[in-house]
Amino acid sequence: MLIHDIASIDDVYASRLPGNPQTNHSMMMTVRLVKQLVFGCAVVVVGGLSLLPQEVLPETGVWDKLEHVVAYAALCVTGAIAYPRKLARSKLLLGLVLYGVALEALQSIVPGRVASIADVSANTLGVVVGFMTVQTVKTAAIWMRNCSAK
Repeated sequence: MLIHDIASIDDVYASRLPGNPQTNHSMMMTVRLVKQLVFGCAVVVVGGLSLLPQEVLPETGVWDKLEHVVAYAALCVTGAIAYPRKLARSKLLLGLVLYGVALEALQSIVPGRVASIADVSANTLGVVVGFMTVQTVKTAAIWMRNCSAK
């Protein structure tokens, strides 16, 4: 089975839940909404931190490019969980790259901040790392499921 054949992890779990199908559907919709809210909050946090003036920006002691990679990888992973469909995934990847570009452009008007191509590159690398993480986990899950079915 190819990775793109699995429409949604939610669909797999919903089909295995005991009880009333209507209740299961309602529960799965609630779970999906929570995942989307978590992703939305992560987007707001990254946007807010990206647009803080330099003097109030929290110091982490970590190389700033690594911060960018980790933040955008986390956005990609949470976004892929919130929007698991293949078409949504394509929009997510493009949207996150454009979001990183837009935030970097906006930093040019924030006191003490400058737009940086290196930061855009780190943001994009983070999206790629997040996507590769999601694909690796999905492939491992499919492999384990196929091995246990034999």
